[in-house]
Amino acid sequence: MNAFSIRSITLCAASSSRSVTAAASDAKTAFLYFIVTLIATWVVHAQGIGGIFPLVSEKYAVLDSAEYKFSYTLHFISDVKTGKVRENNLRVLIGNNYSKMENVYNIEREHGGYKNIEGRGLGGTEVFKNLGEGTMVVAVLIGTPREPFLYEEELPKQTWTVCDEKQEILGYSCQKATTSFLGRDYTAWFTTEIPIANGPWKFGGLPGMILNVADAEQHYVFECTGIEQLKEKVPIVKYEFNYIKTTRTELNKVIKRMHDDLIAYIQSSDPNVRVHIREGATAKQPYNPIERE
Repeated sequence: MNAFSIRSITLCAASSSRSVTAAASDAKTAFLYFIVTLIATWVVHAQGIGGIFPLVSEKYAVLDSAEYKFSYTLHFISDVKTGKVRENNLRVLIGNNYSKMENVYNIEREHGGYKNIEGRGLGGTEVFKNLGEGTMVVAVLIGTPREPFLYEEELPKQTWTVCDEKQEILGYSCQKATTSFLGRDYTAWFTTEIPIANGPWKFGGLPGMILNVADAEQHYVFECTGIEQLKEKVPIVKYEFNYIKTTRTELNKVIKRMHDDLIAYIQSSDPNVRVHIREGATAKQPYNPIERE
């Protein structure tokens, strides 16, 4: 995974060809047995690990008030062999000083809801951009450990080539631009009719809001589905959790290890856990991250 956000990495339902046992000599080990047995029914995918439950916290900080809300659907392929297209429903809130990208279904938590959400792709990721200071915070929730990972870095500077091509998106005149970013080549469509140098995920830096953007292989396609200039400002909040602070590079290494061998990753978390895999089964899972660098 490679971007950053708050609740992002997930576990996804796997086949029943895997069995798990764990020692239960004390309450902690018994609890781990339950967790590992549960995790054994899930597999790692792409940026996340499948289905996740958003973390719940009553504590949060209000960073800013949003004046715009942009809705996006991210169409992504987590397994290039099958080519199956999956979706995340995302929203981007933009204020004067901060913007935030999050999974739309996280909003239900704010209203008392609590549901399993699609964590593959960027479904569990939240991206906070400090527009004034030029920095970005990414929080990502992985199925194990339950604490979300978090890293901070400077806002990425994409080098764009603006083209003459134009098309209309949601009633706005948009212009084409291309760039290479974190190992993928992208084509974006931005509109100067909304003069905000921002966009979904980590994209930005054009003289207008990015409405659509896709990589050349069509593995990650962001499509704007709604634009709203808010009559009543919406707070941009950052929830308080026991974040595991890391770097983008180190977090990507963790996610890669989980995809290479989820069982080994689980076992490394506690020496009391014993995991058995039936003959013919594999712990290696499809890995097609949005960030290749």
